[in-house]
Amino acid sequence: MSVFLCNLSDLVEDKWMTFTAADGDEEDTYMVKKQGESIYVYRNFCPHQGRRLDYAPGEFLETPDKQVVCPAHGATFKTEDGFCTGGPCAGDSLKAIAVTTRDNKLYIDAN
Repeated sequence: MSVFLCNLSDLVEDKWMTFTAADGDEEDTYMVKKQGESIYVYRNFCPHQGRRLDYAPGEFLETPDKQVVCPAHGATFKTEDGFCTGGPCAGDSLKAIAVTTRDNKLYIDAN
């Protein structure tokens, strides 16, 4: 099932952002980053303990090489594939979400 997440014009180049979308009866928070023509979307939780990756709503920590950092225990994740390169969940990955775009809108696969 395809669910509207945001307008493409809402995205800021090279900046992690959060959006909420309904997934059945519940709402989930997703982290989104646009880099050039690529858009990366992950569920906004760390695989280590399930905590959100933004330290404040929509605010993320990054390493100098642009890996997102879990504010709780310092796990680092690559933007391109969500792979954890260091920290307590090294070797795990963020849950990637399939996306489609049409009519200048971003949709996620909520299945």
